[in-house]
Amino acid sequence: MTAGFSVATVFRLTTIDGDPKMNNLHGLIRVVSKRREPGAVLARQDELVIDGDRSNPRLGNRHVLPSGAHEDGAYRARVIEAYRLDFIADIARNGPMSQAVDEIVAHLRAGRNVALRCWCAPRDCHLDLIAQEARNRLACEAVEVSSAAPDHYSELEV
Repeated sequence: MTAGFSVATVFRLTTIDGDPKMNNLHGLIRVVSKRREPGAVLARQDELVIDGDRSNPRLGNRHVLPSGAHEDGAYRARVIEAYRLDFIADIARNGPMSQAVDEIVAHLRAGRNVALRCWCAPRDCHLDLIAQEARNRLACEAVEVSSAAPDHYSELEV
C-alpha cells in the first residue's frame, strides 16, 4: 500500500463531522448547554444526552471555576488544561474517563447521535476534549477498517 488512504477511508473520515444526512456510518457528537436561556445550544430529541458536569463522576471536571470567573477566558483555559492533563493520564491507564469515552464511541458506532451536556456550553468546555477524543477513536477505527480492505480497492493519495 502506498502512502495514502483508500477511497473508503477518505469517505469515512470526511463524514465524522459532516452533514447528518450524509453520515451513514455512525452517529454524531456535540457539546450542548444545560442552560435553558435564549440562544443556548440545546440537545435535540434525536440525541442521547450525557451529562458531563460534576454530577457525572467519570466525565465531570473536578477543577472548579470559582464564582465570578465564568467569563474569564484565561482562567477557563487553565481549568480545561488541568482537566486535559487528568484525561491524558486516565487514558494511559484505561481509567474511568477513558472507559466512558469507549461507551460513548459504542453509541456513536451504533448510529446514535450524542449530546454531551454541561453548564459551560457554548463557551469552551472540558467536554470539547471528550467529544474530540471520541471522534479521534472513530477516525482510528475507520483507518483500521479500510486498511484491512481487500487489495482490489483503489487507493487515492491524500
